[in-house]
Amino acid sequence: MLPESISHFLNDYFLRYHGISGQVHRVKSVGGGCISFTYQFDYSDKSYFIKYLSKEKFPKMYQAESLGLKLLDKVGAFDIPQVIVESETEEFQFLVMEYIDQSPKKKGYWEELARGMSQIHAETQEKFGLSTDNFIGTLVQKNDFTDTWTEFYFAQRLMPQLELALLNHKLPKEIIPAFEKLFLIFDDLIPKEAPSLLHGDFWYENVLPNQFGAPTLIDPAVYFGHREMDLAMADLFGGFPVEFFEAYQHRFPLQPGFENRRKLHQLYPLLVHVNLFGDSYAQRVINIMNQFS
Repeated sequence: MLPESISHFLNDYFLRYHGISGQVHRVKSVGGGCISFTYQFDYSDKSYFIKYLSKEKFPKMYQAESLGLKLLDKVGAFDIPQVIVESETEEFQFLVMEYIDQSPKKKGYWEELARGMSQIHAETQEKFGLSTDNFIGTLVQKNDFTDTWTEFYFAQRLMPQLELALLNHKLPKEIIPAFEKLFLIFDDLIPKEAPSLLHGDFWYENVLPNQFGAPTLIDPAVYFGHREMDLAMADLFGGFPVEFFEAYQHRFPLQPGFENRRKLHQLYPLLVHVNLFGDSYAQRVINIMNQFS
């Protein structure tokens, strides 16, 4: 069952803002709750998805996620799960979205995903970053605006994760000179592009087929960055077939040499995994950085 304070809030919310009288019912636990408690529930004749956790544990986590979903939805590239309400009680923070009934992937699923991601990446702004910080997993993701991708990637992405890994003795301090060397040449290695809207946590488990078998995106960690970040993460953890990458390349070609650059943009998710899940990812970081030592 949901905490009583959340159920009371939702009963009042649906009556006050949607004019629907009723009670939260048919509550059942669903998967995907490695950070949050996750449930499906019914209200009136509709099903909803809710995730909640302690208000004190990761403050404003769902506020950031709600903003990310709305930014992706605004592009109109996908049928993004609609945010119903994001709020908190005295004890809990929670996010309610429409429930996704999943169906088998339809024909052309991966091409449709590539088309949608190219539309999202075509949304640009002048600076790298975002108006607010958010989370990658349970780790705070800083998004201070910067003028260059090199400055943003090192100051807002790599260095915070590297410092955390060093502090917790998950990486050896001998790796520091390699990162310093990479910083000096990074601007020459990465092609210049305008800051693109990114999903930010673009791996296989965060893409679902909806009730029509079309792709939809969940659990974003959005910001405006280099679009190779999303593609590098998609490649890092598998699950995306070659059809997706070929279709993306056809619609929004990457500049030549991505195959040689993608490991540089995989450093961030690998460092995140070092800090979240332990030493099994550390060697992968070391292997990448050995070429700069």
